[in-house]
Amino acid sequence: MPTNDPYYKEEIARIIKRLEPFVNKLANKTVLITGATGLIGKTCVFSLLQLAESRSIDIKVIALVRNAQKAETVFEEFLTHPKLEIAESDLSSPIDTKLSPNFIIHAASPTDSKSFVSKPVDIINDIYCGTKNILELARLSKVDGLCFLSTLEVYGTSDKALLREDDFGNLDSMNPRSSYPLGKRHAECLCAGYASQYNVPIFVARLGQTFGPGVIAEDERVFAQFARRIINGQDIILHTPGNTVRSYCSLDDAVVALFYLLFRGEAGLAYNVANPHIKISIREMAQLFVDNFGDERCSVIINKLDPKELADRGYALTSYSLLDTSRLESLGFEAKTGVIEMASGLIHSLQARS
Repeated sequence: MPTNDPYYKEEIARIIKRLEPFVNKLANKTVLITGATGLIGKTCVFSLLQLAESRSIDIKVIALVRNAQKAETVFEEFLTHPKLEIAESDLSSPIDTKLSPNFIIHAASPTDSKSFVSKPVDIINDIYCGTKNILELARLSKVDGLCFLSTLEVYGTSDKALLREDDFGNLDSMNPRSSYPLGKRHAECLCAGYASQYNVPIFVARLGQTFGPGVIAEDERVFAQFARRIINGQDIILHTPGNTVRSYCSLDDAVVALFYLLFRGEAGLAYNVANPHIKISIREMAQLFVDNFGDERCSVIINKLDPKELADRGYALTSYSLLDTSRLESLGFEAKTGVIEMASGLIHSLQARS
């Protein structure tokens, strides 16, 4: 965990406190986390290791990563930790069954929207093949639970005000940008198949846009771009009217929700994961950053691009994607962190590490 980022440390501390109900269920277990250098993956790793130390329980954590050298940088202060194992794999080949996890959090996923357009075949293959190999590991290891991280983008465009887990809108299969949401839909179907045919206990988490402390400076997602502009005293420039409305989820809420699914969820089901009280468009989000954290130099400017350039950049179609989280809440989960706190944590975390 970055020693120069107290805001991220506070986020981990909040997560640990909220994982208290599951301490006994995690004791003497091995948890494998894919995509372990990504935002959610690394936060799961840090949280479990810190939980094990603070509660004096035995939890082994396997960080499955594409690049071991990067992982050694991310987990630098834990490299000698007896309960952390770093395993390298791009998930394109079968995973070593000797890893033998009890639980798997499959967080590995492409996130660069430009690649959704420029490398759609790679995106589909990475999502499908990676998930297939992780599911095979789960089947052969007879895991107690596997949580697959999906996305609100699987819903496509819909005219419904609130999206439940059995609602689906339109996705154009002939649009290369659909490689990501359709890849996730395909992977979800594969998860359902393994749950049905092989009785693998699988839980699908359809996450809203997730951010907070710990986001890397190079992240190109919209919230990270907003934060960097504010930190640098610059205007936030939107290339669309910013009418898309999405559900959002704080980092701590997202990570805690994954464990609610693993220990209280119904196997074979998908769960929307978001804060139901955050209903905000991209334009409103930009203004929130300016109003709460900007100085006199900052404002929101709309500089629209033509549709072709927007498509080339991987922009998603304008949508209204608010998630119904009642299924998750039925497990006893409650979202705790609001959007202003999320933005504050993100900005201050980036500043602390600059």
